[in-house]
Amino acid sequence: MIGLLFSKLKKYDIPHFLLAWLGSYFSNRQQRVRVNQWLSSWLPLTGGMLQGSWFGLLSFLVLIDDLTAGCPTVKYVDDTTLSQTFQPKSYNSSMAVFLDNLLAWSLENNMELNTSPIARPELAPRLLTTPAGATERVHSFKLLGVHRILSLLVYSYQ
Repeated sequence: MIGLLFSKLKKYDIPHFLLAWLGSYFSNRQQRVRVNQWLSSWLPLTGGMLQGSWFGLLSFLVLIDDLTAGCPTVKYVDDTTLSQTFQPKSYNSSMAVFLDNLLAWSLENNMELNTSPIARPELAPRLLTTPAGATERVHSFKLLGVHRILSLLVYSYQ
């Protein structure tokens, strides 16, 4: 994961000396755990981010910055929402392609995608499947901490 992070950081034209400094931050790290009076021995940190590190959030943002699926995408913490607008009387959806794009990005970036909470609105025209199985139809969902209720109001003007 650190190699991927550094390859993405290079795209931001970060000077080599800063990348070297960050590399030293991630190398030869150790950690231990304290529970009440018990203290574990020091063990090498062989992967991932130091727990409680200020750099953790920044590195996560760098890692997901190039996440695109071909549709409007909302990225918030560890949630990604793909959306598509349907034109009146047209239910042609490209969501299966967008979902495939997201799954391909997660594989290319060595990130495991939890596909079990994937849902689709009741109005979605067809079933979507993921490696975890078929998506679930829902009448509401949570986006950026706000519950959204999906309803369709159709007005016809003559």
